[in-house]
Amino acid sequence: MDINKAKSWYRNAFCKLHFDMHTPDTVTNIAFGFDSEEFAQRLKIASPDAICFFAKSAIGWSHYPTKIGAIHPHLKRDLLREALDACHKHGIKLIAYYCIEVIPAPIVEKHPEYLLRNKDGNPVLEHGERAVACPNSPVQQEHILPQLKEILENYDVDGVFFDGFPALHQICYCEYCRKSFGEEIPSDSNHPAWQRFILWQQKWINDWCTETSRFIHSVQPEALVGINWLSANRYACAPPPEVDYLTADYPVADNCALGTSYQLAGWCWRDIPSDVMNARMLHWWQDWTCRPSAAIKAEFAASIAHSCSLFLGDLLPPETSLPDTDVMELSGDAFRFARERESLVNANPIADVALVNSTQDLHSTSIDDSALYGAYLITIESGHTAHILLDTDLKEHLHKYKTVMLCGIKTLSEDTVSIIKDFVTKGGSLVVCGSFPREADGSSLDDVLGVTYHGDSEQDRGYLRIPDEYASVLWVDWEKARPHVLVHGRYPLVKPKGSKVVSPVYALGSEYQLGTHAPSKASEFSAITANGKVAFCALNLAYDYWKRANSEAKYVLGGLINYVLPNPTVHVKSEFTLQATLAEKENALIVHLLSYCPERRPGMPLVVEKMPLMRNIEVKVRLQKAPAKVWQCPEDRSLQWDFSDGLLHVIIPDMRLHTAIVIE
Repeated sequence: MDINKAKSWYRNAFCKLHFDMHTPDTVTNIAFGFDSEEFAQRLKIASPDAICFFAKSAIGWSHYPTKIGAIHPHLKRDLLREALDACHKHGIKLIAYYCIEVIPAPIVEKHPEYLLRNKDGNPVLEHGERAVACPNSPVQQEHILPQLKEILENYDVDGVFFDGFPALHQICYCEYCRKSFGEEIPSDSNHPAWQRFILWQQKWINDWCTETSRFIHSVQPEALVGINWLSANRYACAPPPEVDYLTADYPVADNCALGTSYQLAGWCWRDIPSDVMNARMLHWWQDWTCRPSAAIKAEFAASIAHSCSLFLGDLLPPETSLPDTDVMELSGDAFRFARERESLVNANPIADVALVNSTQDLHSTSIDDSALYGAYLITIESGHTAHILLDTDLKEHLHKYKTVMLCGIKTLSEDTVSIIKDFVTKGGSLVVCGSFPREADGSSLDDVLGVTYHGDSEQDRGYLRIPDEYASVLWVDWEKARPHVLVHGRYPLVKPKGSKVVSPVYALGSEYQLGTHAPSKASEFSAITANGKVAFCALNLAYDYWKRANSEAKYVLGGLINYVLPNPTVHVKSEFTLQATLAEKENALIVHLLSYCPERRPGMPLVVEKMPLMRNIEVKVRLQKAPAKVWQCPEDRSLQWDFSDGLLHVIIPDMRLHTAIVIE
């Protein structure tokens, strides 16, 4: 069977549910009250297209009679079979959940050689009790692949969802890792072999994903493979082509709607189905408390605005293993909100700004993506549309964008510098912030930036100031005061060489009052320079906005984007902060407008409780010709519009949380 055709079922499975039930052997009546028909009827309350259901949990126990693994000692039925048959009877796809790294006690007793090892040689235990296997050990050939074969040959599952991917990034000192790496395994980034170790680790993880996916397809070609958190922004690696879909269960510890947007900005433009799994629980997987429906709808709206499908996580009570009917009502309400907008997905997302994520800045097993996250938030809050691309993606995809943006990146993959230079030569614009990026061989963007590099600052912060002649572009009109802007973080020392200095770096004054430094005199080094359609800021505005909520840093970086991109594809004028995204579908351009404002409250996580009505939102869209029709979805109403000088002007009468302008 054509695997690309098989992949389409996941792309079209718009509403999906995931059920967690990681049950230790202290639970003695697991699934005692399960009834397959009741299971299906409760699912129908929410009406999902597909569900994810346990084959092997993160405790290590299997939920079916296995000859390879170890069934939960108190499970007296084939729970996977009964759930699978019930789903297929009612037209619902079922994805088998399989935890990669945790193996149960009976397997550990027989095969201690499977275990992940600390530097002292002792096994690694999650939460002090769960044994973690190293996939570099014989566990892959002797246990994981045989058990997957057992599942695929005996159960007509529609896919496999692998969990435990972050554990693959742990440092393991077992004999198999030592032999494979071929030298001393480092314990931290100060070790001289650290970069080689990280590159080796990335390669074997990629090889594991490729081998496992190929194996599954060889046994069951129609079963699709997804790996939780694979190729997420914080791991900065491209997905192997053998993997069929991208997904991640995003934590609810911060603004989950924003997190959904951020992660999907790095996936939605790829030619592979992707989604973010949002949990209905207030404190993620360790809690039964339900979040408000508005919060879940806000996250669903963020997915739809990126032309992606939905995945909602839930918990099952182990005694019955049946979904809670109230939770299914909550899920169904959120899914109905989404179904009204289903016609907007399976589109081709487009954007003006390409934010670059480096595959080379590997200082730990995952990158510190604070600057990238801050840059993304500043870009969308400044009214621009953005996607996140790896530096290795630029050769093939950069031409689709108007502006390329690098924030906090020090090292780029080979040939990236020449690709960006060529992009600028052909009329594209560039923003660089917070670092002086270069390739491993030393090639840099100094000539296109119009600056020379003189090392890094010894100070961990600096000041800049926006002069009067740049205030209308590099500052916001609602903030009348324009003080010195303090930005935390070390920064590159640069001097102009052909570029115009917008602001020098202002030195720090004497330290006083528990570490305070007032701004002092202008230094010889540049904070902001402009060189045609290229803008450079030495201070790390994006990182400081994410870490310290420094609004002035946001104003400046947002202004630099405006400076190099004065004519964005879409411009929104509203009293509310709205995110705009763009997509093309058939003969239409879709402009999504998205609002998610959490309630003011103590503690975390942030929670959206209400959806305020927003009125009279002015939108301008740059088009090559006048449209034939402009209408609002899901409200299904025609909009009044006019078109002049290549700009479509339209007023949205009202919206709540999410709406879309469809331009045909």
